[in-house]
Amino acid sequence: MALPLHRAHYRGVAADLILDGRTDVEPRRIRHPRRWVAAFVLVGAAIFLFDRWLQQREFDQLTDRVATAQTSIDYAEQRVNGMIQYGSPQLFITRTPAGVQTYLRGLVSDASTQGANDIAAAQTAVAGVSILPWHRNLVAARTAFLDHAQTWQDFLRSSLPDRFGSSDWTGRLTASGTAAAATLAAAVPVGGNSQDAARIDAIFAASP
Repeated sequence: MALPLHRAHYRGVAADLILDGRTDVEPRRIRHPRRWVAAFVLVGAAIFLFDRWLQQREFDQLTDRVATAQTSIDYAEQRVNGMIQYGSPQLFITRTPAGVQTYLRGLVSDASTQGANDIAAAQTAVAGVSILPWHRNLVAARTAFLDHAQTWQDFLRSSLPDRFGSSDWTGRLTASGTAAAATLAAAVPVGGNSQDAARIDAIFAASP
């Protein structure tokens, strides 16, 4: 005659115990999955560190291209300013002969157009930096600098030299440069290169 069986739970696991007064049958125990936990922790840490490495790499690439673009902006500003100084005061005097006015304005216009074209090329390079969408600070920094570069192009393609030094444009250029610098500074990766902040300051040091 078969002995009665009783279905019991031991730590969540069913064990068949023969109810004959003996405890020969040891219920199968489930060990804590420590090895699985450790594996998950290691994988998670590896993913986190890899993402941090990617973020620093993206930041370095973006900063390199921003530095190049800002150099183009600074050079364009200096070149146009130099042409205006060269043509002053004849550029702004009504009695200056028309031929001279046309020639001097042509110099300023050529410098402005070349500067805008150089900035546009550098802007394209900045836009080409690949950034993962969840690295939101870097995405914001790229967008802010693209806006800054576009503001400079709009300025250089405006009615120069008449509007050069106007308070309206000076305010817009200053605001866009300040926003680009601040947004890039906010995107410095945590625990990254200690010189990153100083480098950003140096990039925008010459901005109006």
